[in-house]
Amino acid sequence: LGVIVLRPTPVPPAPPSPTVPAPTAPMVASLSGAEASVTVAFDATTARLLVTPVTLDRGAGDAQLWVIPVGREVPVPLGVIDAQGAGFLAVDAADAALLMPGATIAISQEVRGGSPTGAPQGPIVATGKIIRV
Repeated sequence: LGVIVLRPTPVPPAPPSPTVPAPTAPMVASLSGAEASVTVAFDATTARLLVTPVTLDRGAGDAQLWVIPVGREVPVPLGVIDAQGAGFLAVDAADAALLMPGATIAISQEVRGGSPTGAPQGPIVATGKIIRV
């Protein structure tokens, strides 16, 4: 007589499931001025701004977008925008860190190509605060 003893093979533990980061809620700003109305949406995942002018006069030059960070008074240039239609504007990591709820977004009328000094030279035509939606 023979006895066969079978021992089940241990089942390895399941690997941990990868953690998928939760998407961040987009941030928006509704900018307005005497004769300007613009919506700006920021997607932190792609580090891009979607700028949608409803009414915006670029003046004799270009319209330039600025951020005034929370707790600071000095505007930081984000780039020249198309005053005639919606468009995307890529934002570098340093500037993206400034785009947070409570910061102010502003648009100024500048010479062609934007402000040569890094500070607004022309009139500010629209402003608004960033909020998270």
